[in-house]
Amino acid sequence: MEDSDHGGMRKEYMNNQKGVGTHPKITIIPDGRWQQDIFESVRDVLSDHITCPLDSNITIVYNECGPEVRPYRRDNDDYEVWISAKNDRGQQVYQFSHEYAHILANGRGPDSTCQKWFEESICVLASIYALRRLECYSYLDGVRKRLNPNGKNIDDIDLPNWYGCNRQRLETLEWGELHSYQKVYPVSMRLIDIFEALPNHAWSAVRYMNPDQEVKNEDFCAYLNNWRNNIPIEHPEYRRIVESIMGRFGR
Repeated sequence: MEDSDHGGMRKEYMNNQKGVGTHPKITIIPDGRWQQDIFESVRDVLSDHITCPLDSNITIVYNECGPEVRPYRRDNDDYEVWISAKNDRGQQVYQFSHEYAHILANGRGPDSTCQKWFEESICVLASIYALRRLECYSYLDGVRKRLNPNGKNIDDIDLPNWYGCNRQRLETLEWGELHSYQKVYPVSMRLIDIFEALPNHAWSAVRYMNPDQEVKNEDFCAYLNNWRNNIPIEHPEYRRIVESIMGRFGR
């Protein structure tokens, strides 16, 4: 199926109240390549599922060095997002959903932890999820070919074995290079069914990722345990999401 045009975007993501509660206000530094409701639709696809407030404002700026969130956790809790997408709707959805997921996950920044690969896998997952929900199918096909150029059968990948074989390389990946995202793509695709089946619980759980911004060297098991334990006990359904992810890795 080809992408629907911009006017055909799903209406349920176009009619939410803007800039309140879990839906931060989005401001675009004027740029003729973009229409603001594309970015608001991406925000709503993900934020409609979450319950933990996200009151930060987001300013989107065109920058050829993007996409990137700059900086993480500003003093006023607002964010500036660099986007390099031009007039391609699918590319705008793909880039902004990835960066917005970093914000939802309380992103630590590109060099702050050896477990950065896992946060990046959730952000790749968010992009695929948003492209599906906003029906950007032709762009999604291109993403799949770029991130899985050899056409590997992801369903055949056993995550515990895969992680055991790739752990050292994952912890030293240089982000911003295509091969790094190709490396974590199997994780995104092996976890996306959890987010598709229980999106309210899964995306709400993401809001509790990265509770400690200073930790750099914790192992993966400790990282997942810290995420789980940061979720309030009154939300066992969110904790079960993390436990499901831990189970996929044999933890």
